[in-house]
Amino acid sequence: PLTDDFLRFQDEQKTGASIGVGHSVGGIVALRAALRQPERFRALVLIDPVLFPSYIIRAWQVIRSIGLAYQVHPLVRASRNRRQQFDDLDRLFKSYRHKLVFRFMGDAQLRTYIEGIACPGEHGFQLCYRADWEMRIYVTSVWNDLDIWSGLPGLTIPLLLMRGAETDTFWASTARRVQRKVPAARVVTIPQATHLVPLERPNARKSASLSKRFRRPTPRFS
Repeated sequence: PLTDDFLRFQDEQKTGASIGVGHSVGGIVALRAALRQPERFRALVLIDPVLFPSYIIRAWQVIRSIGLAYQVHPLVRASRNRRQQFDDLDRLFKSYRHKLVFRFMGDAQLRTYIEGIACPGEHGFQLCYRADWEMRIYVTSVWNDLDIWSGLPGLTIPLLLMRGAETDTFWASTARRVQRKVPAARVVTIPQATHLVPLERPNARKSASLSKRFRRPTPRFS
């Protein structure tokens, strides 16, 4: 459904052939769209996409089939237990500043993140995105992704993948498998970054070492 929404948005905005960029689930949405309708894209940039190897997908299929998805998924438990209401954003910032997941994120980036996820509520602020929708995405994603692996060898548009060196989502082994499926694909690993790499290292593209990598001649990605 998210890919359907994305394709419909492209129609409404009359984007034409464009460069698709997506992070996390957004990366999978863009990839699915390109596999279905490659003529819409000139290239793809996937930033730490939620793509797991086949054995993880099959295991999740079994878990869902026996009705244990909500009980087993670790992020579902975290979403269910996450505090939703806050008196003020400074208190939220102080609470999040000590969380391990935000360890590579600067104060400015963390404050921007907090301002993006918090909305005015009845008593101070509340998280904008409802926990039940967040959990729903967790339990309905991944299990149906075997078709992505079967479709990757047919992907002909330029593909660039970026991943955080400390990510727990887009593993190095998964990136190597993508390269085997799509030999022309390029993978860049961002140091001192997790799955939240766009917020942690927003200027990484400007670093000398990465810029040199991106400037290497390539007939397929320009």
